[in-house]
Amino acid sequence: MARKLIFLVCGALLASGCGLKTRPVPPQVHKPVKPVPIQYELVRGGVRFSWNPTPSYDTGRKDKQGRAVRKHYAGFWLLRAKVKLTEDDCPRCPVRYTKALFIRQKLTTRGRPVAPRIDWVDEDLEPGYRYAYVIRSTFDDRRRWLDTMRLHAPDVGLYYGQHPVPPAKVTLTGVGSGHVQITWTPSPGLIRGGPWRGIMGYYVYRRDEKGNVLQLTPRPDTDRRVLDRQAALGRRYRYWVRAVRLWRGKLLVSAPSAPAGLVTARRDLPSAPVDLAAHSHEQGVELRWTRNPEPDVVGYLVYRREGRFEVPTGQVTGEPPIRWGSWAPLTRTPEPNPFYVDARVHRGVPYEYRLQAVDGSRPRKRSPYSTTVKIVHEPQKPR
Repeated sequence: MARKLIFLVCGALLASGCGLKTRPVPPQVHKPVKPVPIQYELVRGGVRFSWNPTPSYDTGRKDKQGRAVRKHYAGFWLLRAKVKLTEDDCPRCPVRYTKALFIRQKLTTRGRPVAPRIDWVDEDLEPGYRYAYVIRSTFDDRRRWLDTMRLHAPDVGLYYGQHPVPPAKVTLTGVGSGHVQITWTPSPGLIRGGPWRGIMGYYVYRRDEKGNVLQLTPRPDTDRRVLDRQAALGRRYRYWVRAVRLWRGKLLVSAPSAPAGLVTARRDLPSAPVDLAAHSHEQGVELRWTRNPEPDVVGYLVYRREGRFEVPTGQVTGEPPIRWGSWAPLTRTPEPNPFYVDARVHRGVPYEYRLQAVDGSRPRKRSPYSTTVKIVHEPQKPR
């Protein structure tokens, strides 16, 4: 019995080392991945989709240095299904994708994506239909991947025709110092022409000169009047409004209204600077004052005039009179800090200074002059 057991163990060891193997398993095929995040919004021409370029994939090959060769996708296949809206519409039922479009991804000479986002606009939309979209990346523009995508659930479902029409006649009015009031007319109804039942809400947006977009209403506003308190003076802004409708638990947002532009302007002047004081030291005459309370004041202009003592005839009973010259600016651009050092002074010469505050509007507005301060430059030597 022991001999048989030894023979069986030896036979198993020989079989394991003789090159006999199981049926070969093919390497795993790399399948296209879903682009993320897929975002969409209604625009005046239809609906605009955007997503990030997909990351590169491993081709399974090696270069001369033994490194893995990676490659970016050639583009994206977009499938679209079109379903007529009825009262018994079934959003979760299977749909048949009848339109296939290849969107090529632009690559650099090194094979990297040119743009940080992929944009595509579907302008072939009809009111009263439900549209379903599937977007997948692909190695090439062949249609071999389409059959595997037809059973996929849609990435985006759109009920076109249930969306509201954009509001019209956006009006901008300057209020106070830099505040902007935005008003608009209500949306007339739905895209397909039906009435809009329920509460009407609106999103208000603002774009500045640098292209930064700010949504002024985080939640849909129902007053049709919004006050922008964060607009800076002298800047150009553009505003637009989108209508919002709650339908089947979803917020359906309209295309943007026609934008309205405005340059904010101050109606009153900044206040005059106060508490101007002057002191002499070795570096010159140092001026200090209190900063203006207006948040849009960007700086101060400093003016100086130089005097000359006149020797009076007869008996001197007090300080000799001073003959003053004309005022001259010391700063060509506004000084942002509430202090200034005048180094172009001479010992024993009288000087007089005054200020003006300047705001950030275009053209800039200047405040009235501050009260003047006089000083004879007599620097004290340090002890």
